[in-house]
Amino acid sequence: MAVYKLFDDTLEEDSFALTAIHSSLEDYRLVYFLNRYLSTGFSRRRNDLDFNEKYLLPIYEWYDYHTETQWNLTANRFTVTYTAEIEQTSLFTEAFETRVPHYLVPEYKKADYLLKISGEPNEATVQKILKGIKEIARVVTAYQIDINQLKSKKNLIFE
Repeated sequence: MAVYKLFDDTLEEDSFALTAIHSSLEDYRLVYFLNRYLSTGFSRRRNDLDFNEKYLLPIYEWYDYHTETQWNLTANRFTVTYTAEIEQTSLFTEAFETRVPHYLVPEYKKADYLLKISGEPNEATVQKILKGIKEIARVVTAYQIDINQLKSKKNLIFE
């Protein structure tokens, strides 16, 4: 019987730029300001990002036909609530809720949002985008993430 193997080096890897954004803005407000300052056209995707088949994250997307790049914005941090019921000797049971933070990219826990630009964005374009993001009043900082150092790249597949 013949055995067929598929090697990882035969698969083509997408190239993309990843930007971390630190901001206290809600996601829809950040999208509004990104559309205003960067002249983008982000809109919320109809289906939220299904992370680990358990958690749904809102994701915003825009396709730039001029540069043929796909832009995605999503929150890096989300909170999962666990409920535990504790039976007591009295008549009532008590329920305790524990909220545990989880991260799309755990290597950058302090980043509030992630902006992924798929395609071949050049360095000048990325710097222009970073400058535009930093002009937004309630954005603390934004910086480019080296994707070659990421261990959790698989979490950034949004299709």
